[in-house]
Amino acid sequence: MLENHFLGHKQAVYSIQSNGFGGWYSAGSDGWIVHWPDFSKPEGILLAQTGEPIYSLFVCGSNHEFILAGGQSGTVYAFQIENTLIKNSQKADLLGSNHSETENVETAIIKIVQLWSQRFHSKGVFDFNLLTSNWLASCSSDGTVAVWNLDHPETGGLKSNSIGGSLRCFCAAQFNNLRIDNSEKASNPVADIFVGGFLGKVYQFRLNYSLETGEPCRLDWIDSETVTIGINTLFQCVSFNDQFIMAGRDAKICYTDSRFDILKKIDAHWFSIHALVVSPDVQFLASGSMDKSIRIWDLNSGELLFHKELAHRSSVNKIIWLSENRIVSCSDDAQIISWKIEY
Repeated sequence: MLENHFLGHKQAVYSIQSNGFGGWYSAGSDGWIVHWPDFSKPEGILLAQTGEPIYSLFVCGSNHEFILAGGQSGTVYAFQIENTLIKNSQKADLLGSNHSETENVETAIIKIVQLWSQRFHSKGVFDFNLLTSNWLASCSSDGTVAVWNLDHPETGGLKSNSIGGSLRCFCAAQFNNLRIDNSEKASNPVADIFVGGFLGKVYQFRLNYSLETGEPCRLDWIDSETVTIGINTLFQCVSFNDQFIMAGRDAKICYTDSRFDILKKIDAHWFSIHALVVSPDVQFLASGSMDKSIRIWDLNSGELLFHKELAHRSSVNKIIWLSENRIVSCSDDAQIISWKIEY
């Protein structure tokens, strides 16, 4: 059931991400990053204006304190959230008013600080992946993967060769601490990064680490390991147990095993699927599409349980499962909507 509208963005909203505390952040074509602290209050807080369309958001850190935003130009923006508790008497002083009767009540004030911005790609940044506590990867419509350090993005970053088409979603990263080559000598530790995108394929990139420093030292696309999943671009990938679920421009939901061998395909929507998310209790799957609908599926069987046609006036771009009985969606119609789920 439609629960609340959250209005404020002037143009399409492309991405929403949970803040880890019952609210979320949003960003889109207007270049704004907005914080929505509470699903019951439709007022958002404008945190930043980047000056370009933002295609993707990513929240990380032990206290969800870092926000990464991927821009249309290929630039990644890094922000840090600072929470400050002030007493109402201090707040009144700041505002030039006197309300001493509430001086012992504390209010949380959120402040965002832009740490840096770096252009890792030549086109839009569509997804992020956390490799270690401070090393991250980003993928882009320029067909490359970039790996960089959150603390020192200006040094030591790596960029792969391009696949010649768009990369849209990270699927997995597998780490091998020690690999033995044909000569039986120890070689550098590696991470294999799998990314979905152009022509319905999952592309493999190999990240080599230096034995001396433990830092990434080389990143390559392994062309021979590319796997075909669908016939059109893959936009979304989620995982559960030892399986992956992917969806994209062909409007199908595809289940694969851990080696990306196809287990089943579902004719899920009429047009491209842009949103895919697993419920917190790992029982259900929600999908959103360019056909303006939201559908909820049994995660294990793939059975359609419920569909909401015309959930938005335009394409559904992203869905987050805020709690077991609440999802939030965003759209090209510039709206964010929270939905109450009854079982």
